[in-house]
Amino acid sequence: MSTDPVLIHRCKDLGLERNVFEKDNLRWLSFGDDAVQSIINLEEPGTLISPVCRAMLAVLLFTPEPQRVLLLGTGGGALARYFHHRRPAVEGDAVEMSSAVVEIAGKYFEYPGEDQGWRMVVGDAREYVYQCREHYDLIFLDIGDEGASPSWIFDPEFLEQCRRCLRDDGALVTNIIQETAEQFAAALWNIRQAFDLRTVCIPVPDHKNVPVFAFNGVPGCHDPEELGQRVAGLTRQWGLEFDRFLVRMKDVNPRGSGVF
Repeated sequence: MSTDPVLIHRCKDLGLERNVFEKDNLRWLSFGDDAVQSIINLEEPGTLISPVCRAMLAVLLFTPEPQRVLLLGTGGGALARYFHHRRPAVEGDAVEMSSAVVEIAGKYFEYPGEDQGWRMVVGDAREYVYQCREHYDLIFLDIGDEGASPSWIFDPEFLEQCRRCLRDDGALVTNIIQETAEQFAAALWNIRQAFDLRTVCIPVPDHKNVPVFAFNGVPGCHDPEELGQRVAGLTRQWGLEFDRFLVRMKDVNPRGSGVF
């Protein structure tokens, strides 16, 4: 077994390095720093490794099983790969600014192709959302800029456009990374205003990331006791730790704060 990661691909695009490393059965993508943008287990590519991605899927506690998904920001396409392995019938679109990242996702991270129901669009997420005529069950907004969420993803008009792209029972999942509590509070406030206060936060242990779920309508399931009854079935279906997700959400989302 190797002791040090091996660099298997390096390029530069949009002013950032795009590095792909491999060690033993793991392969990951970084943008010239220590942060892991995407990771795959080469022996079990359908396994979702990232704790942030796993937490983002806690939204499934509240929503019907998705049929159509939009990824704004792609990385290695871990969520698309996970959906493809777990639910091949799920289809989706992914929007990624970097053509180099798009190529890396397909070549090194098994991003599913169009023949498998997953389209990749090279372009700006803002332009895509403003021009979008599709409707999605879930939109995952996961875009970073130098280790933090860019301010434009919390712009009220942009959030309203995201909401317009959702089906009536759909949800927006935003991965918030902010340096200060004040910045996080301002970002969350804008999301709550755009979605009529129907939001849920889920912290990720040992990470600065805080995924926030924002619901287009009142979720069909939102009572904590009823959610608890869904945990076992969803865990079997998706292979995720929904019991832990629910505990963390109840700890930071008191009754009356949003959906609960």
